[in-house]
Amino acid sequence: MVVGGLLGRIVGHMVQYMALKYAGSGIFSNCPADGNPEACVVPGVYALVAAGATMCGVTRLSVTLAIILFELTGSLDHVLPFSIAVLVSKWTADALEPLSIYDLLTDMNSYPFLDNKVRPVFTTELGDITQRPRPERVIDISNSPLVHAKELRQKLEYLHMAGELDGGLPIIRESILVGLIPAPDLEFALDKLGSEDSSLCLMSMQTRWNGLEDETTDTVDLTDFTPYIDPAPVALAVHSPMDLVYECFVKLGLRYICVLRDGQYAGMVSPPSSPWKFLAY
Repeated sequence: MVVGGLLGRIVGHMVQYMALKYAGSGIFSNCPADGNPEACVVPGVYALVAAGATMCGVTRLSVTLAIILFELTGSLDHVLPFSIAVLVSKWTADALEPLSIYDLLTDMNSYPFLDNKVRPVFTTELGDITQRPRPERVIDISNSPLVHAKELRQKLEYLHMAGELDGGLPIIRESILVGLIPAPDLEFALDKLGSEDSSLCLMSMQTRWNGLEDETTDTVDLTDFTPYIDPAPVALAVHSPMDLVYECFVKLGLRYICVLRDGQYAGMVSPPSSPWKFLAY
């Protein structure tokens, strides 16, 4: 809007100069030659019209921008030029590029986004896009609920390198999904540790009942990560239809869905940047 306002202001001053130079003739016949420069042409109105038109061409907002411009002026006299400029700008922008700047940035950065206006047709099941889980993408507490902080940091860096800044690490015990810790929460918890080399992190919420907290020693800094763990992440069976998976991502706004096969952890899927393909791991 600032860029559009500056360009509109420049055009307004140019028209104002023409009105003063050719006052009393042509389209400026009603403009006084020695009167107030803004008596006939107001550059501020040109700035507002251009600001709204530029903003609409970039973001494809139409009615919202017209209302914003009306609220800025508080006058009904300029609603018609605002509306005409916004509509013409939107039609012109749609003819040149159907996507707005937000859609283009989403595709360029491969952000996980599914448009609810697009409804693809699926003929597969969730298990068809789910790959076998890899050790660097899960936290296995089968042997002990205590996990080295350095190992958690390596798994977190692996997620960051894969571009999954808002992903998560599932926690499994004997191939059974027992929880999930989001990557932002895990990073926050690890940053609070004094020394990751000698720290063990508690990743099980059942240790207080089993008495496993006695495994700590004087030389080990044990940190309780259980407050950051989601004990019941959203999970679907491998035979779930893709229509259900798509609805979960679109309507619930999920960042990931765990996949189960006969009650055991089988992988995780996250929403892609395009509704026609899914990122699976």
